[in-house]
Amino acid sequence: MTQIIILFFVPPIVGALGITIPQNADKTFVFSSGVLYCLTILAISVGFSSLTYYTIEVPCRKWINKKWAHRKYIVYDTDERLSKAS
Repeated sequence: MTQIIILFFVPPIVGALGITIPQNADKTFVFSSGVLYCLTILAISVGFSSLTYYTIEVPCRKWINKKWAHRKYIVYDTDERLSKAS
């Protein structure tokens, strides 16, 4: 999910900062700068994903598990339940 956010917002931010990728000809990039840009996007994406995981998802899981720890749920296999009903 966070990868979509990164891929959507990072290029305009990079362009607004005035950072450009050198071009050989029309709409082609130098391989080394393209790889560097790709690895940068990948590192930002992994970093942002890790940040949101540890600051949002883990605390929410702990809160939900603490709140619902006393409940017991029976999980049914849908095929098994349907075969017993008929």
